[in-house]
This record gives sequence, C-alpha cells and structure tokens, in this order.
Amino acid sequence: MESPNLLDFLYQNLGLILAILGLAYVLIKFSRSRKAPSPPGAHLTQTEIGEAEAAGERASEDVRARYGKYFGGGNP
Repeated sequence: MESPNLLDFLYQNLGLILAILGLAYVLIKFSRSRKAPSPPGAHLTQTEIGEAEAAGERASEDVRARYGKYFGGGNP
C-alpha cells in the first residue's frame, strides 16, 4: 500500500480547505465587529462636555428669542 502524498491530498481538497479558511476569516471578522460601541462622549473631557452643554443652552435660548413669538412664547 502506498502512503498518501500530502500534496495530492491538498490538491484534491483545495476547495474544501479554502472554504473552511474563508468561513473562519468571516466568523472572526464578524465576532470582532460586534463589540459594544463606546457610549457617546466617552472620549470627551469634562471641560469639553461642559462647553458643549453651555453652547447648546445658548443655541436653545437664541431659538426661543428669535422664533418664540411664532409658537406662543414672547420675544424678550
């Protein structure tokens, strides 16, 4: 009986081997992409968060001052 040659085995099963490797690659990529995203603002400092909140308040007050008379509010 002849011992099987490794290259013959690889050539005969090349499609199956590539399919298994491709599936493993896709599964690894899929599992890495499902990580929980970091919460919004997690990378901001406390000073930046405070400045953003203050800017939002100023914008909100500006909108109320400009368009409040159209929505039942008075123009200060």
